[in-house]
Amino acid sequence: MKIRNNISFTTIEENTVLVNSITNEQIMLDEIGTEIWKLVLTMNNIEEIINFLQIKYLGFDEKISEDVTEFVNMLKDRGVLDV
Repeated sequence: MKIRNNISFTTIEENTVLVNSITNEQIMLDEIGTEIWKLVLTMNNIEEIINFLQIKYLGFDEKISEDVTEFVNMLKDRGVLDV
């Protein structure tokens, strides 16, 4: 996964705002989205993120896999990530 060069972001408390400098589109992330976003910044692929969160939040494996995949696909579709 790679964050596109035209994306900037800022985190305020537990929320993050992503800004596409080409389209001026803003994406607001809540606390959960921000947690996943921070992992996107530090991990190499979606499987690493899913594995990390499944260890952190035991018992929610299927939900975590679905939610992280949906989140990353949304970022890809909105021009934030190259996956």
